[in-house]
Amino acid sequence: MIQRHELPSPLLLPLLFWLAGMVLAHHLGGAYLLPAFLVAVLLFVLAAWFKRLRLWILPLLCICLGFIRLSYSEQPKSLLATCLKDEPGKLQNLVIEPRQLLSAEYNSYDVLVRRVGAVTLKERAIFYADSTLIPGARYKLIGNLKELVSDPILDFSPGKYNAKIYPVLGMELVQGGDKLSLIPALRQQLFRQLKENTGSDTGLAQALLLSDLSSKAEMRDVLSRGGLVHLIVVSGLHIYFIYYLIITILGFFLPRRIALFPALLLALAFTALNGWSPPVLRSLLMILIFSVGKLLSRRISSIQVMALSLWIVSLITPKEIFGLSLQLSYFSVFIITQGVPQIWVHPEDPWLKRFPRNLLHFVLTSVVASLGILPLTLYHFGMGSLNGIIGNLVAIPLTSLLLPLAFLLAILPAGWGITGIFSLSYLFLSQFFMDWAEWIAKLPFLIQWSYISFRVLLAGLILVMLLLWLTSGRWFWLKRWALPALAIILLLIFVPGLGRFRPGIYIYNCGDADCSLIRLDKDTELMIDTGGISGLVDVDEGLSSKQWQEDNWMQRRLLRHLHKSGVRELELLVITHLHNDHVGGLASLLKAARVKRLLLDSSALESDLWQDMKQEMDLSHTEVLGVEEGYSQKLGSAIIRILHPDDGFEQQDLNNRSLVLRLDWLGKRILYTGDIEEEAEAYLLQNHTDELQADFLKVPHHGSISSSSVDFVKAVGAKEAWISCSGSSRFRFPHPEVLERYTAEGTRVRKTAGKTIFVPDTEITAEDFLKTEEKSKRE
Repeated sequence: MIQRHELPSPLLLPLLFWLAGMVLAHHLGGAYLLPAFLVAVLLFVLAAWFKRLRLWILPLLCICLGFIRLSYSEQPKSLLATCLKDEPGKLQNLVIEPRQLLSAEYNSYDVLVRRVGAVTLKERAIFYADSTLIPGARYKLIGNLKELVSDPILDFSPGKYNAKIYPVLGMELVQGGDKLSLIPALRQQLFRQLKENTGSDTGLAQALLLSDLSSKAEMRDVLSRGGLVHLIVVSGLHIYFIYYLIITILGFFLPRRIALFPALLLALAFTALNGWSPPVLRSLLMILIFSVGKLLSRRISSIQVMALSLWIVSLITPKEIFGLSLQLSYFSVFIITQGVPQIWVHPEDPWLKRFPRNLLHFVLTSVVASLGILPLTLYHFGMGSLNGIIGNLVAIPLTSLLLPLAFLLAILPAGWGITGIFSLSYLFLSQFFMDWAEWIAKLPFLIQWSYISFRVLLAGLILVMLLLWLTSGRWFWLKRWALPALAIILLLIFVPGLGRFRPGIYIYNCGDADCSLIRLDKDTELMIDTGGISGLVDVDEGLSSKQWQEDNWMQRRLLRHLHKSGVRELELLVITHLHNDHVGGLASLLKAARVKRLLLDSSALESDLWQDMKQEMDLSHTEVLGVEEGYSQKLGSAIIRILHPDDGFEQQDLNNRSLVLRLDWLGKRILYTGDIEEEAEAYLLQNHTDELQADFLKVPHHGSISSSSVDFVKAVGAKEAWISCSGSSRFRFPHPEVLERYTAEGTRVRKTAGKTIFVPDTEITAEDFLKTEEKSKRE
């Protein structure tokens, strides 16, 4: 190994301050744009007059400029959201332009919405088609628009799509809508040519060459478990292959300096064909900067190149710096360029002498990259695969062969003899690639469903930085910062409660289903219900094993939030009743977290329905109790009391037999009612009137007209009521008449539609509640 010679990187620190300004603007919003602009002008003036202060002024100026750039890029409110707010639930005349197929299983497309009624716009949405669409063409139809809103608690990054669309009738091409623009037309031609030359095995070629999302989805699971998914995410590896393939071919006919220009143009076209995705754009910019350095005979450090390319990306599209794909792309390149030990290989040495050293460097790169990005993949995906350390040894060389073959098969006519040779070569190598990936995926070096909290992520990134300094021989930095860094790591990992989310009540945005988490004192958590099943599923419909284990809201949304927040154990879980919209996530929850005690209605515990459900669950570490009216349990400083049902309630309807429980906590009463309807409400009014009074109420049955009778609403007398419902419910929850009943009693109503409700402990203990208008402004 050799000592790394550091080239200067003068742009790095200004870039970090520029990005810090953007992060600040992201959290504070655009309200401070004018003050930031005035401060920036003042700093310019000071820098012009006081030369000695420029070194100190520059960081502040970069922060202000970053703040201004992001604030200026803040877009106005989505026009799609405005259309939906003005006329929610109404069928709309739409014009859409499909971009590409997202999922062949659901026939869903990434589309641009070009027109809603008379409103012209250009916003992205998910379209669930009932036929095959032509990407780049334009269609008109009458459809059902449903808004997609990012939940500030459950969503850790902003969503790409503003709405989802279901066609109703009249799907047809707009006049002249089949005339595609250049890039979509070229992309479609390449797809057709690949299909013609590779047949049914075209998926891998489409994923490698054109970043086809539906092809990626089909092989994502196997490649993720094998640690090879990065190979089908079109990024630096792919664009470098294309760039060097072209420059090598042209190098036989043109001087290298001249061949550089057409190679760059083709790399630019390749970036456009892949939708200007952030990783591809990053690669293009880095190639361009390196190429300019070569033309000027200037050596540029890799850090300098990354800093300049990131500065350009953040200047053009500032919001991309908060996107996961861009973060992972830059972080991976940083780890590889800064953390892999340099091994000297003399270019004039014999091949047999160079090969072992090159192989060692390749293995070290794979190890360092796999370990380096582990904290980020665990934080964002709950998965980390070290199988790729072995898998990359074969998969990357295979990819380096498959990508040029895919490129050639996308441009060569099917009838040529050479095309047939390339096609057979591709089919053999692609089958070998998938067989290798499936074998690698079975190796045991895989971590699944292990989301880490933000504090553990920070500790992991600091540890990665120390390891990078160690592997790259940066002893100066290690001697200075190793002990403080290790102290911070120990503080982040071992200080109890550090970084845990706030105590209070979370009523989750889970659609027309129910799930709440109550974080009590210290580390005591109580959950009530577990959400529902993905898609349109009747509440009493039998579920498949896949739905229990995978296709449910708990698995797809909540587990990530719980693990990131450090919640891996529940003191108590209450299932109010056994309808799918309340028990749908139970199997996934039991698999991912320890549940000490589970409460069910005693009659439900003996039912055939529960016996069938148990087959899909691991209850070996959970105490299951059947309870009824009169049961109580102390949880930390709180007491939970079951008010319903009791032996005298004879109805067997699951909704009306929902467990009704009251939580007495911090001097307040919180009442949860499941899906009880007027019959159960009347029974409670007759037998437990005094026990019903509460400060907070979880509204029965999502605000259905069959619940929340006038007498029940008066008896509870809640100051605040929470309704769990979706923004566009097929059941029209909540009913307007129900909302009027609560409003008439002076109850403030909050809905989970599009946004999880969080009530902190400080608000629960407050003697007086803020007025609705004042509270809404604060939120």
